[in-house]
Amino acid sequence: MDGRVVLLIPGTVPRPSSGVLGELAREFASVGEVLARIDEVAVELGMEKVSPRLVGLSAPPPGTADPDAQYLEIFAVSAAVCAAAAECGLEPFAVAGQSIGELWALAAGGHLTVEDAARIAVARSRALSEQDWPGAMLAVGTREADARSVAALVGDPDLVVACVNAPRQSVLSGPAAAIARAGEIAEFMGWPTAELDVPHASHSPALGPAARLLRAQQPPVAYGGRHWRIWSTNLAREVGDEDPLEMTVDALTSPVRLLDTLRALHGQGVNVFVDCGARPVAGPLAEASLPGIRVHVPLADPAGPAAVLRALASGAATSAPLGPVGSGKSGGKKPKGKAKDKSKDKDKDKGWTKGKVKDSRSAHRSPTGTPVWATAPAPVHETVHPATETVRESPVASAAAVSEPAAYEPAAAEAAVTPAPAAALDRQEIVARLRTLYAEALEYPEEVLEEDADLEASLGIESLQQLALLRRTEELYGVEGLRHHPQLLQLATLGRIADAVIEARAAV
Repeated sequence: MDGRVVLLIPGTVPRPSSGVLGELAREFASVGEVLARIDEVAVELGMEKVSPRLVGLSAPPPGTADPDAQYLEIFAVSAAVCAAAAECGLEPFAVAGQSIGELWALAAGGHLTVEDAARIAVARSRALSEQDWPGAMLAVGTREADARSVAALVGDPDLVVACVNAPRQSVLSGPAAAIARAGEIAEFMGWPTAELDVPHASHSPALGPAARLLRAQQPPVAYGGRHWRIWSTNLAREVGDEDPLEMTVDALTSPVRLLDTLRALHGQGVNVFVDCGARPVAGPLAEASLPGIRVHVPLADPAGPAAVLRALASGAATSAPLGPVGSGKSGGKKPKGKAKDKSKDKDKDKGWTKGKVKDSRSAHRSPTGTPVWATAPAPVHETVHPATETVRESPVASAAAVSEPAAYEPAAAEAAVTPAPAAALDRQEIVARLRTLYAEALEYPEEVLEEDADLEASLGIESLQQLALLRRTEELYGVEGLRHHPQLLQLATLGRIADAVIEARAAV
């Protein structure tokens, strides 16, 4: 195997699509088993089962926004991917979870049963809902030091840097009014921003009451007896059996150090990350942070999740991507044409540049290699109260901003285009039109704009240029939301933009 593999579990993301786990449930018996156990907890807690919608095609009731159900569904997705990985024989170097994903990682690695992790997640959600803190979270496309400066300028003690996810992606958490002021400062500086759509803001000292409530109300659980290594984004180190579940008791009020975790794992020889979410979220953060790695997103890969996981288990997918999703930065090529001299634009249209982007039971393998599911792990410690803050909201929105953005002349990106017809769209045709649009704006030959080339790292596009071009793409195809899309503000490729266009048109 070429390098080590880490299962990377995202935190709070939008509710997964109906039927997202259909193929995995058909291919792997362990997936049905783990979903059945999460369903049991849901019924126990007075909720609807999660598996009918995730395996079948039933839609959630119209107009509902139940955070408890959202947490269980995103947990079910990652638990299913980890169960399938274990069943096909994948032996990861470690499992790492982002935000609330750290709770899912503890379950995947054997520290907790799936049932207890599900109970903790719902108890946490209800404690946060009871406090009902009017907070918000804002992803800012800049480095941690800059984000801290913004928080200091606002001056609210509850406004803090909540997450450091990539070299140029930080997340602020704080009262809604303070977040609005922080967004205005970021806008003035020319840093792209995106307010996160999460059920509860977190990682602020203001959430102490919810933490105390959860600590008091959560029943004790068995803890310990891991079978997979767990790497904590709170501690930025490996979790040991001597670390009690209370090690994350401050997680609702402390920051997520995903970037430090990714670098530590890379230093341990990891060069393949498997994003266990329903769509690329945590994986692109790894791609933006580490050179020469490979990222796979089984549930979003055209090859299909079962094929991806089996290839990873056999070692066939650790040195080359299976498809356009998760190709890794190393796949991009440097442009052959002459790049546009952006210095010529520095004094042009300065006002335009100040734009703001806002708008399981645990799986282990028996000696025979057959995946089994333990009803409870063997306790390493006495029964303890679970962490009130193990879990954190996932800062999935990001933007690859530059510290000193050059003004961008929009004329090249605003060339006259004919709006696309409302008929069904052909993906390759979209890619071709995007290639022309970007080539004209960047003054590159079209042939260097390969579908999976990283527009920032390989082609040098600046974040503000990307915002302008995404706006033109929205106009071209009559869609909205591309400029808010987390995966298009970081590590964008023409292929991903085309996929987002098709997804957005389907929702119209």
